[in-house]
Amino acid sequence: MITNLTDINKKSFHQESIIGLKKVNCFFGVNGAGKSALANYMLDSDKEHAICFDTKFVENNMLVTDSNDSVVTGVKLKISEQVADQNRIYTLNSQIKDFEKSINDNNQKILQSKNTLYNILNMQLQEARVQFQVNNIHQKTNAKLNPVEALNKWLQESKLTTTIELNNASDINKKIKNLQVNINYQSTILSKIARINFKELKKI
Repeated sequence: MITNLTDINKKSFHQESIIGLKKVNCFFGVNGAGKSALANYMLDSDKEHAICFDTKFVENNMLVTDSNDSVVTGVKLKISEQVADQNRIYTLNSQIKDFEKSINDNNQKILQSKNTLYNILNMQLQEARVQFQVNNIHQKTNAKLNPVEALNKWLQESKLTTTIELNNASDINKKIKNLQVNINYQSTILSKIARINFKELKKI
C-alpha cells in the first residue's frame, strides 16, 4: 500500500509531497487542479500493483462498442477476457459468413457448368440423330444430374471392341452397315466435344 507520495513532479506539481495516505483516499478539485496528473504519478510509482481507472483503462479493457465499432449505451461493461472472447466470436461469425458465401458461389458455378455440359451433350446428340436419320440414339442415364459421368461414358464407348458371330454375307453386310453408322455417329459427337475445353468441368 502506498502511504506517502514524495517529490511529485507531474505537470503542475513541483517537488510536492503527500504524507499519511490511508487505505481509501479521496482527491477532489476543479478541472485542471491536477487530479489526473496525481493519478498518473501514482501509477508510474507502482505499475505492478496500481491500476488507474481512466479513459485508457476503459478503452483497453472494456467493451463499449458493437461489431461496427459504434458506441453502445445502456449495456453492462464486459472486462478483459470477455472482451477478447467477444471479439473472437465476431471474427469467427464474419469468417463463417464469408465461407458460406464462397461455398454458395462455388455451388452455383458448378451447377452452371454442369448445365452447360449437359446442354452441349444434348445438342451434339440431336445433331447426330438428324445427320444419321436415326431415333434410337439415347442420352446416358442421369446425364442431367451428372453430365461429367455421361461424358466419360461416351468417351469410353469409343474405345470399346466387341466380338460377334456372323453366319452369312447378309448378316455381315448388315452388321458392317450398323457399325459404320455407329462409328460415324460417335466420331461426329466426339470430334465436336473434343474441341470443347472440358478440363475444368471434369474436375467437378
